[in-house]
Amino acid sequence: MRLSIGAAMASKNSQRPLLSMASMALNGTKRQTRSYAFYNDISTPAKNLEKNHQIIEMIDRAIKEDKVYCYYQGIVNAKTGEIQRYEALMRLENEEGEVISPVSFVDLAKRSRYYQKLTQKVVQEAVYTFLKREESVSINLSIDDTTYAFILDVLNNCGCADRIIFELLETEEIEFNERVLDFTAQVKKLGCKIAIDDFGSGYSNYAYLLKLGVDILKIDASLIKDLDTNENSRLIVKSIIDIAHALGMKTVAEHIHTKEIAEMVKEMGADYLQGFYLHKPSRLLK
Repeated sequence: MRLSIGAAMASKNSQRPLLSMASMALNGTKRQTRSYAFYNDISTPAKNLEKNHQIIEMIDRAIKEDKVYCYYQGIVNAKTGEIQRYEALMRLENEEGEVISPVSFVDLAKRSRYYQKLTQKVVQEAVYTFLKREESVSINLSIDDTTYAFILDVLNNCGCADRIIFELLETEEIEFNERVLDFTAQVKKLGCKIAIDDFGSGYSNYAYLLKLGVDILKIDASLIKDLDTNENSRLIVKSIIDIAHALGMKTVAEHIHTKEIAEMVKEMGADYLQGFYLHKPSRLLK
């Protein structure tokens, strides 16, 4: 048995969210195989400490003031050209009213206690936004016990579970996570679908996809972006599409940024297309 301790310290009048700092320190002990750590011990250079504090405060404020939003990007049916699904993309609004993309805060949120709360906000908004719509909505997830229970509660009361798709990131860790297996089994009973995001970027265990009950493979952007110039990418993408179809799964080609690439993945047999060329994320669905 191994005990890990994370701690943080601030002045008496500090407004810093100490619990989040301590949580980050605790995560730092796990990454560094140490038994304890103070927040400033596990931070990178001291010059980044203040920036981290500011980001954490922005996240904390956004949650408290209901400034966590979803932008939605259309997912197009390759045969009809119609948007049949949307992906919910998290955004925050800062004090100045600027819309902030996850790229600037999500890593820090995952190392603190805020990621669960952000995920719950996104799930709640996305599900209730699509209550009266015909399209499906796709939501990115990282599963933990608190989020799991929250999602099941929302699904049992929303009446539209059959139009909800949960995207899990392709990582080797999901194979050894019984919580993920249990989650996918439970939400599929309610009618939800399971997608693997960024497929082809790493592990790509087809046998385990069947065990998870995966319905959709979203082909990694790194394979799509240079499809028109890279023969190896074309071979890999075509093989993913063919194998997915043989296993009864649908495919989504992400990062469609030109007409040429859109036409190429259509010819390869991709079921759905997603990217800025087709539809840019927006706050209001039109």
